[in-house]
Amino acid sequence: MSTRTAAVAAAALVMAALAGCSASEPPPVDPSSLFTGLDVAEARTACLQDRGWDVTLDAQGAILANYPPEQEAAFEADNSACLAEAGVDVDAGLTDAEFTTAYLWYQEIGECLTAHGWDVPEQPSEAVFRDTYDDDPWIPWAYVDDLERAKSDCPVMNVPNG
Repeated sequence: MSTRTAAVAAAALVMAALAGCSASEPPPVDPSSLFTGLDVAEARTACLQDRGWDVTLDAQGAILANYPPEQEAAFEADNSACLAEAGVDVDAGLTDAEFTTAYLWYQEIGECLTAHGWDVPEQPSEAVFRDTYDDDPWIPWAYVDDLERAKSDCPVMNVPNG
């Protein structure tokens, strides 16, 4: 595929939307606390556009970016710079409770996408999830080719505008 579509959510650290976690296990922290507000998403979008990237902001506050795979490193560098310009500390990292919240939410998303016919790789253990989060994260919606349909199939993916 010559162009990669990346969903880059209005999250400083999570890259997509957290809307809830498993009903059987309450999240250790409020999932919306992992996100910056819509104002930051708008500032990031404008910054990325100013830097020449093909990005749009959807109604839920997620940044949708189109770029060739060979430009991934350049996009990530500009994305980090735009987060910093918007006042987000990209080096802050997640707390243990936030990692658990993200892991449970990703699990719910992965299960939903699989139930709706999306081909999502098996979720790693929580320890592997944490170890690979910064370099090669398991993000279930990264494997879908129609993000809007996936959000329709799995409303848990919708971003709070916090």
